[in-house]
Amino acid sequence: MSKIEEFEVLGRMKWLKLSEAMIYARMSRNTLKRDIYAGDINAGKRGGSWIVDRESIDQFYKVEIHKLRVEIGLIDKKYL
Repeated sequence: MSKIEEFEVLGRMKWLKLSEAMIYARMSRNTLKRDIYAGDINAGKRGGSWIVDRESIDQFYKVEIHKLRVEIGLIDKKYL
C-alpha cells in the first residue's frame, strides 16, 4: 500500500493506534503524546495501548492554523 493510500484509509477511521496517529498527524511520538497530555488531542488507553481520536487531530490543526492566521495578521483579533 502506498503512503497516499495508507493516509486515505487512516482518514476514514474514527480511532487510530498511536503509531497510526503519528502518521496521520505527521508528528513524532513525543510531540503527539505531549499534545495528548496537554488535552489538545483526545486519546486514551484500551487494553494497554493508546488509541487516538482522529477527529480531535483534525480539530487541533484547525485551531493551530487559526492561531497562525491571527499571529501573522491575516485575521484581525477584534473579530475573534
